[in-house]
Amino acid sequence: CVSASTDGSTIIWDLETYTRNQIVLANTLFKCVCFGARGDHILTSGSDHKIGYWDVQDGAALRELQGAKNGAINAMDISCDGQSYITGGEDRLLKLWSYNEGNV
Repeated sequence: CVSASTDGSTIIWDLETYTRNQIVLANTLFKCVCFGARGDHILTSGSDHKIGYWDVQDGAALRELQGAKNGAINAMDISCDGQSYITGGEDRLLKLWSYNEGNV
């Protein structure tokens, strides 16, 4: 399980032990977070217009994309096959992204 907060933290939780497995901190107000299809990455978005790819094991930033020209990215979901994801935000655009290539 993973949670995102407007305090700039995203936490990966262990639901069996009710403890944190990993915490990711960034200079943004996180709006949403999703697990990648294989479960080894999380994707975040927020008020900084960016989409972040993070490693689940060590919390390292793997990639950062410019997700919007202005406004926060408020919603995101990943396809079942993990090949693409969709974002929506304050710019009133829905964007379909390639997961591996990171392009629209």
